[in-house]
Amino acid sequence: MSGNVTEVLAGFAAQLQYDDLPPEVRDHCKNLLLDTLACAVAGHRGEETQQLAALASGLAQSDESSVIGGDRLSLAGATLLNGYLVTAVTMCDVHRSTLTHVTPEVMPPALAIAERDALSGRDLLVAIAAGCEVTTRIGIGLDYPAFRAKGWHGPGVLGPFGAAAAVVSWLTSPAYPQAFNQKHGGSGPPVESHPKVDEKAYKAALDRIPVSSKKYDPWGIARPSEPASVGKKSN
Repeated sequence: MSGNVTEVLAGFAAQLQYDDLPPEVRDHCKNLLLDTLACAVAGHRGEETQQLAALASGLAQSDESSVIGGDRLSLAGATLLNGYLVTAVTMCDVHRSTLTHVTPEVMPPALAIAERDALSGRDLLVAIAAGCEVTTRIGIGLDYPAFRAKGWHGPGVLGPFGAAAAVVSWLTSPAYPQAFNQKHGGSGPPVESHPKVDEKAYKAALDRIPVSSKKYDPWGIARPSEPASVGKKSN
């Protein structure tokens, strides 16, 4: 496939079909989904879950989307909160080469669209595969030590591309218009619009999120320029 990087990745996500997925990839996507759901349930015990739940509840006043292991919120609110829940207790799967938790970014939007449009299990697996592949491909293409040394964090930079790819894999599917009409009725997919935000609730929720007194260090103790010395004797 020729073209610039953006075209290649977008084309991959838009054209991916269930039959393109090898059996081992299908199985791995199922395992990732199960792991994600389990992590999200555990995430309800996260230290800051209540603050994020309050923030998410201020993102529109509808309730069309499910919170994993919880109640219902707007599509935007549920996607935000589910993303936090998956990683709240830091048990979710990680792409080791880029130290990036991929599932918190890819799974919530895929699940939200799957619920909204009643996707089949096969369509959901395609969305998961597309999102995970795009996220990790971009990460592998980075000069990752330089990326982290500058303070960038993989999930926030790479994850949105994977989230978009997961959703695009369904929205560009030939089955999408018919499936949407069967679920919702009408003459076609909706015209996208911004959700109505409850500004008062949103600002109040922001005020309840504690500010860490610690300076953020993206590497912690694992700096690439300072490899650990194992078994080194001191003079």
